[in-house]
Amino acid sequence: MRILHIRYLLLIFLLSFSALASADDKKENSGTDLLIISSYVSGAPWSQTIISHIMQKEYDRKDISMKVEYMNILTIETPEILNQYKENLFSTYGHNSPKAVLMLGNAPLILRDEMRKHWGDIPLIVCAESRYIGPDSTYMYNQVVPQKDRIYLNDLRKEYNMTFLGARAFIPESVQLMRRMIPKMKSLLLIGDQTDRDIDYDQQLSELMKKEYSNLNYKFLSADTWSPDQLLDTLRRVVPEETGILFASWFHK
Repeated sequence: MRILHIRYLLLIFLLSFSALASADDKKENSGTDLLIISSYVSGAPWSQTIISHIMQKEYDRKDISMKVEYMNILTIETPEILNQYKENLFSTYGHNSPKAVLMLGNAPLILRDEMRKHWGDIPLIVCAESRYIGPDSTYMYNQVVPQKDRIYLNDLRKEYNMTFLGARAFIPESVQLMRRMIPKMKSLLLIGDQTDRDIDYDQQLSELMKKEYSNLNYKFLSADTWSPDQLLDTLRRVVPEETGILFASWFHK
């Protein structure tokens, strides 16, 4: 349901966006009309589903040029690497700035000021689950964003030409569903990694367990600290009638 909802919103956006780029414009300017920046790697299921859908629209229309960049946020571990990524991005699109940028995930928002500097006040469309972002260090060092450091997207909308498409994770609803499906449930496992999204999932679940499900044992199995062999060994020993499992993603640096 979530992907279908996002597709519907993106379709509305694409129909509106098409007014920015006509076939005549394309003849005069061979630049990029829409630049898609994904927080994740190529092939990440959630973002790739959206990218594939949009690219199909490009193929059907022929009059809009789209490009995709994968940020692979797990590899950006130092300020130097982040600066190198920025340099590569803006050297690639510096002379043919995009007319709009679609961001999949929150991490590309750390580029927002440089985008304005190089490309002007172009439309930014953010499709993400978290309604806030943190400072650059949050993404470089895989940290939870403290309450005091949260920058809410609603506030950014006042400053930037930005639209936010919320992709809900339905964390509480998923736990409720598992409780109904597994009446004898005693444990909950989250399988994820150190992307900002999965760190946020872990925080949400930890808080939810303390508030509403203190009788359940909760564990986050992260690709950052668990090897595939350790994960498989743990899953082999799981008691299906007593364990609920949520899978987010499993990316390594």
